[in-house]
Amino acid sequence: MGLFDRMRDKLSEPTPDAVDAQRRARDAKIGEAWAWLRNNIDTACDAYQREGNGQPLQDVLIGSALKQTIEALDHMRAANCVWSYPTRSQQANERIQVLEVISKPGTSEGTIIMRVYFNDFSVVTQYNGHEVVAQYPSDGGERAMQVHMEYDASGTYFISRTVPVEAAA
Repeated sequence: MGLFDRMRDKLSEPTPDAVDAQRRARDAKIGEAWAWLRNNIDTACDAYQREGNGQPLQDVLIGSALKQTIEALDHMRAANCVWSYPTRSQQANERIQVLEVISKPGTSEGTIIMRVYFNDFSVVTQYNGHEVVAQYPSDGGERAMQVHMEYDASGTYFISRTVPVEAAA
């Protein structure tokens, strides 16, 4: 193999271009927004279950995601159960696949549609007063959901819709 053959092979190798760099930067920013939202959703769910305070949920969820979350948490409260997700950052192994970014024309607002893959280590604990009656841990198996994450002109993010991947297709 001569010098020109090696040069041709080297030049034909794909190089990252500006579009790929922009996509990676966008995906990194979306990942940071998701991590912030996810942690705040966990805290908000805990506040709602323990204190009945719905404001933290309204700070991170809107639309059907807010309605479904409150209904699920109310159902658990009625059964004297509490949902928790211990050590999410260490166990969840979350991976995000950005499917689409839809910008609203003429604004700095839009919707990010993504799939989130994670290992589910959540726990539902049933109480009788302050006494733990039973715990129902998830098996740590991989789950996936399609998430619609809205953003506004101020750079605030909200979850507006979540659908298990099996039902999203």
